[in-house]
Amino acid sequence: MTSVNEQSNILYPMKAACMLSGLPADTLRAWEKRYRAVEPQRVNRRRLYSQADVNRLKLLKWAVDHGHRIGHVANKSADQLLELQGSLPHTQGLGSRTPDHVHRIIEKIKEYSLEADIELSKLATMMAPRPFVFEVVVPMMQEIGRLWEKKELSIAHEHLTTAAVRNILAVLLRAYGLNNQGPAIIFCTPPGEEHELGILIAAMIASIHGFKVLYFGVNLPLEDVAQTAKATQALAVVVAMNHKIPDDELKEQVRHLRALLPYHTHLVIGGSQSSLIQVTSTPAISVAPSFEVFDGLMHAFKRNLGVFPSM
Repeated sequence: MTSVNEQSNILYPMKAACMLSGLPADTLRAWEKRYRAVEPQRVNRRRLYSQADVNRLKLLKWAVDHGHRIGHVANKSADQLLELQGSLPHTQGLGSRTPDHVHRIIEKIKEYSLEADIELSKLATMMAPRPFVFEVVVPMMQEIGRLWEKKELSIAHEHLTTAAVRNILAVLLRAYGLNNQGPAIIFCTPPGEEHELGILIAAMIASIHGFKVLYFGVNLPLEDVAQTAKATQALAVVVAMNHKIPDDELKEQVRHLRALLPYHTHLVIGGSQSSLIQVTSTPAISVAPSFEVFDGLMHAFKRNLGVFPSM
């Protein structure tokens, strides 16, 4: 599996670079030829683009979409382009926009088209695991949730999306986590919690960091969670809690699980209800209300452990 530090060495063919940046192939060729906006590598007459190239193309597209001429911005550095973004306070920056390829997938989902699955599979094949999770899966699920709340999508649309993403992430998790040598982390949801996708995304993020992922899905009894943590000497147990139950019941469930776990095993609570949980240091309880926070927590675990064999 490709490590996070090695992802800068991954090269994308032109079709993938166009899909990820949102640029038509003709436009990309023109920007290269006339303005040298990026200089891809060439292998056997094929253009190959680095992750840095793709990120630069996204910034250039943003600048052109907001009224700047490509001839005026093509030679700007990435920092200068980011400063240009920041000079427009009333517009959304690149990082806060839903990527174009996500919009295309969602349009296919609205039509109940199988092409949504095909598009997702293509992206999963062409992209490194980390960009696929954070630039495709996470923004897509956020946009699906927003549209569902606005009643622009039905429950059937949401289920269709969940099934497609679940299938792809399950395959990636098995494929990329096979040789991970880091400490074990258990992923599950407690009894009564049927929402699986969040915990599956979190498991994929941990796998990207090189941890050995033990994924048990939904509805796992707390006693079984604790028994598995003891048997595997797990570094942490990650539990997603999204189902709304009375606050006292939720907190008691967390206290009970914390008491069952070995003292050295961290307990991480994710999901929409995690904000109700109090963070403690001894024995450890952490909360991860977003995937970005969870990603940071995985970084912290690695720093505290020192270097361990990774992907």
